[in-house]
This record gives sequence, structure tokens and C-alpha cells, in this order.
Amino acid sequence: MAYCTKEDILDKLDEESLIQLTDDEGTGTVNDGRVDKAIAAADATINFYCRNLYLVPLSPAPDKINQIAVNIAIYELYSRRDDTMPDTRKDKYNGDIRTLEKVSDGKIKLPCQASASTAEGEHSGELMVSTRSKQFGPDTVDKY
Repeated sequence: MAYCTKEDILDKLDEESLIQLTDDEGTGTVNDGRVDKAIAAADATINFYCRNLYLVPLSPAPDKINQIAVNIAIYELYSRRDDTMPDTRKDKYNGDIRTLEKVSDGKIKLPCQASASTAEGEHSGELMVSTRSKQFGPDTVDKY
């Protein structure tokens, strides 16, 4: 299930704008396929950032994830038209990516089920390092 819908996008963007962003053929209607593609890209972005700590797709998705998905989907639609990207859309996108980075780093916790590896303690987001034992030291130098 997607994190947002076409209707969610229409709550933030008027239909005329959505038509302009998706209607390459000049039919005067919203191209649902292009909207679905933008929603899928938003879902993939969210899942990419959340997958190490949470089971994806997130279910149920928190309201904030819905908001982020809407913003990313709209950004994706504007990205199809390189010259029309409003600064507010860029700012929202960049802010949402920063939020997702914080989720990925564990700085923001989501009310979702943790991934199996996180739940079992296999992955805490920290770098794990191991080293070999010393072959030479003050006690062993005399042996050589």
C-alpha cells in the first residue's frame, strides 16, 4: 500500500497544476500513470531511508510519513519539468530528506515495527570493528 494517494496530492496541489505536471499529451486531464509513478518514487525513497531500522513498507504509516510522501511525490512531478520547480517545493523536499536521514540514523523514532535485525540487536547503527590479538609485545619479544 502506498504512503499517499492522488487525493492526498490534490489536497496540497490544485487539479490544474496536477494536470500541467502530468498531461504531456494535452488531453486536459491528470495522467494517473504519472501520478502513480511519482507516488512509487516517494515510497521507494521513504523505504530506502527506513529499511535498516523498520520493516518496510511501514504499516501502519505514521501521519508524518504520509506528509513526506505527498511532498516527495509532488517534487517528483515537478522534477519532470526542470524549469518550473518552485523554491518552496525544493525546500520541503530537502527538509523531508533531512528528516528521513534522522530516521535512518535512529535520531527520530517512528511508531512502527522495528526490523528483525534491529529487534534482535544485530544492527544498532553503530560501526562494529574487530582486531586480531597481538603477536608481539613486551612479554613475547624475548622469545624471538
